[in-house]
Amino acid sequence: MRLFAKVLFASLTTLAISASAATLEDAQKAYVSGNWKGAAEAFEAVCPTLDLSKRSECALWGVLARSQTGNSKDFSAAKKRLDSLIFATPDSLPVVSDLYMTRAQFELYLKRPDLSYKSLKASFAKARPNQLAVIYQVCQSLYKVSTIDSVHSFCAEIERTKTSPIASSTSTASSSSAQADSVIASSSSALSSAAEPISSASEVLSSAAEVAPAPVAEAAPAGDWSLQLGAFSIQANAEMLANSLKAKKIDARVIEAKHDDRTLYLVQTGAFANRDEAMKYGEEVLSKHHLEYTPVKKL
Repeated sequence: MRLFAKVLFASLTTLAISASAATLEDAQKAYVSGNWKGAAEAFEAVCPTLDLSKRSECALWGVLARSQTGNSKDFSAAKKRLDSLIFATPDSLPVVSDLYMTRAQFELYLKRPDLSYKSLKASFAKARPNQLAVIYQVCQSLYKVSTIDSVHSFCAEIERTKTSPIASSTSTASSSSAQADSVIASSSSALSSAAEPISSASEVLSSAAEVAPAPVAEAAPAGDWSLQLGAFSIQANAEMLANSLKAKKIDARVIEAKHDDRTLYLVQTGAFANRDEAMKYGEEVLSKHHLEYTPVKKL
């Protein structure tokens, strides 16, 4: 079973304090590599050491990692932890919207569209402008599997709001510590092997939703090499990472690729003439943001 994952990648890289930076980086690296258990344990160890305003963002990483270990008990524990986070996190923090949206995705995975709808409405009510595009994508997925009549009109309301001039003008200007820096990177793509993937919209997000364009760096020269920052089974997760990078003025794009019997969405930088140029860009630009990357050559 696959699971949506939505957290704040760029935010996380700014959470580190001198005593815990290495642990956070190790946890992030474990998450990106798919070492869910190791990532969950690392986040659960370091999050309590952070400032109160940052703990929920960090803890959400741990929840997502724990939910993807392939163990049904871990998933249940992650769900309970998420509910506790929602209860304990002040409404004033932007991450509250992400917590509710994650719960909507959990409920969608559990085939509880009515509860998913309730959580998604709470997420929308507490959302900042630059969170709306992803909420819309989740709503589209809910619409495809739900029999609730009002879901369609709800999705339309989200779309109107996210495309309004006010939302567009503020989505890239917001500086809130959570969603302003955008969303999670890494491979929040795998839920457990405890059940097979459902053939429903919880795995198929609409690509029609657009995020208001953020300023991006000048595109790299055309070439055969790129730097890859993540591989996702869910398109929305890849788009979230790409938007997070663009918000930091890093040229990024999502590439659709076939891998074995499934489709992956790869987040890559612009193309470079050769491997050395790509690695130089990674060292000079990406490393400053504590981003993991791998040089790849076009097929």
